[in-house]
Amino acid sequence: MANRLHGEIEVEIGGKSRRLVFNGNALAEIETELKQGVVDRLIEMNADFQAKRVGRMCSSLRAFLWAGLHAVDGGIKIETVGRVMDTDMESLGRYLKACGEAISNALGMNEPDTQERIKKAKEAGLDPLAQASAADPIEEVSISQASEEKPSSAA
Repeated sequence: MANRLHGEIEVEIGGKSRRLVFNGNALAEIETELKQGVVDRLIEMNADFQAKRVGRMCSSLRAFLWAGLHAVDGGIKIETVGRVMDTDMESLGRYLKACGEAISNALGMNEPDTQERIKKAKEAGLDPLAQASAADPIEEVSISQASEEKPSSAA
């Protein structure tokens, strides 16, 4: 059984129920394959899917699925995942949703305290994704303090 709190999820791929695991190694595999941060690429893939630019997200989605499957079965090849995807192209949205959900859980982004930190970061004009993944909790910063701390432009 998949442990959702640790970035694991069960998803039907190619007619079979499979477990994806997005542990630290899987996330590193994704970043190495795509040469881009996991969260940034997930956001872009979701935008591509919503705008029906599916061709822009297929290689990335294949990398996500492969990394999640590879964490369970180290022998699986990325090309094999691509061939399985070819048999079920109608499920790309479902695959994207499953990967996003599992990775959000793995990174702790769905935890109530993280959601509060994201909200505070947005209110302070900070990058909420960077703050959400920071090791230390963000300090209490009011909006007025945040605007006072912004660097002034040099002439």
